[in-house]
Amino acid sequence: MKHRPLILLGTAAAGAALMFGVVACGSSDDEAATPATTAVATTAAPATTAQDPTDGPVVEVAMGTPQEFSMVPAVTEAAAGNVTFTVTNGGAMVHEFVVVATDTDAASLPTEPDGSAKEDGAVGEIPDMEPGSTTSVTLNLKAGRYALICNIPGHYAGGMRADFTVQ
Repeated sequence: MKHRPLILLGTAAAGAALMFGVVACGSSDDEAATPATTAVATTAAPATTAQDPTDGPVVEVAMGTPQEFSMVPAVTEAAAGNVTFTVTNGGAMVHEFVVVATDTDAASLPTEPDGSAKEDGAVGEIPDMEPGSTTSVTLNLKAGRYALICNIPGHYAGGMRADFTVQ
């Protein structure tokens, strides 16, 4: 019976060490995500786009991160022709990705009564992306202005939009 306090103390210490390890691991994952988010927002074009001579540039787009209702393309312009958008839903909600040809800013698109944007001029989309998923779409884009949006009701109004230019 005299050994029981030592066993309990040892068990408590092991439990604390395990908890600390779990917290530390969770902290590492958060730290690992932060540089990637920062890199997406601040890295120069050569590091965030790939060029395939037959397919055109690949533009990475982060949705749902750093905030749930954010949409951050790695670059905001590309050459005319095939453009592949590789979209990652880093959020906790279902999102969609719609590309709309427009002469106006992404934040100023005409809206429907439910607050979603009118999709007049839509040239392609990725519907209903589950959290944690990554999907690509390749579109043949002409020179001009485009709006990249998530048009699930409430998401566009919440800020899920970005301007994109094709030269």
